[in-house]
Amino acid sequence: MRQSESPTMNLFANAVRSVRVALLLLCLVTRATLAQSPPKHVLQPPQDVLSVLNHHCMECHGNDAPEGNFSIERLVSDSTVSTAPEADELASWLRLERMLINGQMPPQDAKPIAKPERTALTRWISNAITSVVRTQKPIERLRLRRLNNVEYSNTMRDLLGIDMDFISELPADSRSDDGFVNEPSALLISSEHLQSYLATARTALGRTIVSGPAPKQYHHTFTESQRDRKERKTELTNRLGRNSAFFAKIENDYPEQGTFAIRVRLSAELPAHVGPPILQVDVGYRPDTQILFRTLAEVEIKQEASQELEFHGRIENFPLPVRGQGKYPGLQIKLRNVHNDPSPKPEPIKNDQPGEPWIFPDESHLPKILIDSMEFRSPIDDAWPPQTHRTILFDSPLRESDPTAYAEKVLAEFVPRAFRRPIKPTELKPFVDFYKENRDRYPDLESAMRETLAMVLIHPDFLYLTKATDKDSQPANSPRTLDDWELASRLSYFLWCTIPDEALRTAADSRRLHDAEACWWQAIGASSRKIFAVWRGSSSIQSVRDRVGSPRGHPRFVCR
Repeated sequence: MRQSESPTMNLFANAVRSVRVALLLLCLVTRATLAQSPPKHVLQPPQDVLSVLNHHCMECHGNDAPEGNFSIERLVSDSTVSTAPEADELASWLRLERMLINGQMPPQDAKPIAKPERTALTRWISNAITSVVRTQKPIERLRLRRLNNVEYSNTMRDLLGIDMDFISELPADSRSDDGFVNEPSALLISSEHLQSYLATARTALGRTIVSGPAPKQYHHTFTESQRDRKERKTELTNRLGRNSAFFAKIENDYPEQGTFAIRVRLSAELPAHVGPPILQVDVGYRPDTQILFRTLAEVEIKQEASQELEFHGRIENFPLPVRGQGKYPGLQIKLRNVHNDPSPKPEPIKNDQPGEPWIFPDESHLPKILIDSMEFRSPIDDAWPPQTHRTILFDSPLRESDPTAYAEKVLAEFVPRAFRRPIKPTELKPFVDFYKENRDRYPDLESAMRETLAMVLIHPDFLYLTKATDKDSQPANSPRTLDDWELASRLSYFLWCTIPDEALRTAADSRRLHDAEACWWQAIGASSRKIFAVWRGSSSIQSVRDRVGSPRGHPRFVCR
């Protein structure tokens, strides 16, 4: 007699079938789209625009050897723009519009175009191009594709609130012929992908949602660099130059899972006319002659005064020794000054006197980091369960009075964030049913919820950037307007390759993103929240608007 499949395998098989159906539909629609001839759209300029072109442009950009190989006469006489992606007419019109807006045309030595005439010309070009773009078929603008590995890693990190290597078990992304890793045709998926996604989801949720009693607290403080008898070419000291390090080892009393923090109290010596020192924090161990470390953080030290820095990580993400094995047991932490100076490092000098076997040149002209103390503690969150757990499995009286209703409430909060849009009751029901069918298979609610949420994280609506609208509400090939949730998702994945943050979700929920001005400020605000934090010298958001201007000054600067 054939055994019945488990609910886990049923939901997993459904996910595989859903992905395969989506891929088949994508192939069929793509073939149908490619079989169609790209339409032409007439751009008949009015008489006042033709007059401006004839008086100011045709002398240099006529058909007879046009300057820059840019023929306005050909564009105007052709009077059409192709919507085919491979055609160059649209690019030429866009180039003409950009040069007019930027004041590059006419050139400085030519007769200038009066402001009313320039406005009429640019308005006609802009409106015509906008008309062409809006008549393109949706399939030509957006194709179904899965998240690439960078997007998947960022999305998992921001959704679950933990930092781990989410893509170590995933196949590398294929690149398109142009070298891009976000081309739908290159982002294929297979059953092996889904198996890896499921394993990653289970591991990540195991670190996010915890069970059992609070873990042991670890706390170690080091005020002096320890000795390491294997280090011969590096000076172990509290005063860090290029050839030195602060070394600390925790031989037995260290965690093997969970969060940790390293707090460093330091000051600095900053000579004039050289760059700042760079503190590098490494965590790992030495199994024998090999040294296995991973960098936790690097930060420039820009002031000499005493200061305190704290760095966070998860211990599972770093090389860990096997207890009871190896010649050099224990977790090791190194602080180094990796100041980048082009001059060669001086070699240490052998010391014939007893005591220190090596003498290390001081390099007083270069910056130094002075370590006062280094502190290691784990876990970071004194409360139990940790914040990542409480964010998903929040407090509610339903947990005790009606666990099934509580699980449904948790899913109703989690699934819309994972799918990046509101969901319908019919979309939530399969996950609630999965929890009900599986609850008795697990020892506690936490374990059952981990498996249920793992099913959410292998669903096509999580793994794919999909359309949020009802597929049956409009014909497949009819033009449509993107809703606010689609705009929020496109904006967030374009700017920082992850899910919309709270501000974008709020804007989408209030349906503000279809207003050009509101969409503009959401884009600028999103950039400031994620991108400007790492763009040095881009501290003023207003300066960006001052340079680019308001969207009302750019007729085609709209959100699509």
